[in-house]
Amino acid sequence: MASSLQPWWSVSWFGWVGVQVFFVLSGFVIAFSSKGASVARFVRSRVLRLAPALWISIPVCAIALVAWGSPIANVVWLAAKTAVLAPKGPWIAGQIWTLGIEVVFYAAIAFLLLADSFRRVQLLGWVLVGVSALYWLVVASGTVADTAGRITQLLLLQHGCYFAPGLAIWLISRLGATTGRLLLCALCVATAWFQIDATLVAERPSYGLGDQPLVPFLWWLAMVLPMATSVRFNPAIVRLAPKAGPTIRLLGIMTYPLYLLHYHVGGSAMIAADELGAPPAMALLAAIVSSLAAAYVSAQWLESRAYGMLRACLTALGRWSGALPPSLRRSTTRLAA
Repeated sequence: MASSLQPWWSVSWFGWVGVQVFFVLSGFVIAFSSKGASVARFVRSRVLRLAPALWISIPVCAIALVAWGSPIANVVWLAAKTAVLAPKGPWIAGQIWTLGIEVVFYAAIAFLLLADSFRRVQLLGWVLVGVSALYWLVVASGTVADTAGRITQLLLLQHGCYFAPGLAIWLISRLGATTGRLLLCALCVATAWFQIDATLVAERPSYGLGDQPLVPFLWWLAMVLPMATSVRFNPAIVRLAPKAGPTIRLLGIMTYPLYLLHYHVGGSAMIAADELGAPPAMALLAAIVSSLAAAYVSAQWLESRAYGMLRACLTALGRWSGALPPSLRRSTTRLAA
């Protein structure tokens, strides 16, 4: 079937750059949501955002893997690692690799909150892009060839250049553009070129597309620039479509479960359609529709229930921690507060 889908490959092979777009968006959203928050409130909000959809996706992915012939014992082990977000793979879904990087970025923001230094978030942006730029300059020089090392990923050496512009966009939207913030964005864009070029080598796209880093780079810019512009004109956008807010919010929430489920749900649908004799285009359509449907069900119904259960558990943890000796309370109340 893969060879039959070759015409679409030429216009979709750069889809992996969506991860880089997601990291920029995460930088903005986390800065926006953590301003004025306590470290306890911030950590709790991140757990409640990440865990429900992740845990819902695990049994879905597990069923698909078993149906594809994976040993049950291995699937159980992968599910357990994924449930606790083990820092090193493999996981039950390959795309989980990005969540560990997210958690490290959250830890950096939590450190600022803990030190009562959130006002220095711009400095954090410079540190992130600075170490990332240095890393990719070393890689480009040929000194090292570490384009997929998990340790350098978790140290944000590879992707810090994407969280930083998200922070800068938030700062500009709130405090205005300055020379320093614009320079920060410019350095992020320059570093992104090297990261995307190196990632292209790792992705190894076929059909003669492996030497076109400009395509994914421009697509990344094409996604990030409208996002930054929408922040600037958000009030006007709201006035133009006042009733679209709930729909836009739902679509935004759907992106996370779609990211987690698309490979296993869409892949299963594509295989089933192919076995039924459907042409490749119909099999692809079945994969898209089924993935969107699974994301909708997760976002609209399942996650809210899982969210409520997890929130109740964290609240109960808070009550229980209140009965502990003072020396043991701090580590538990931060999460449950």
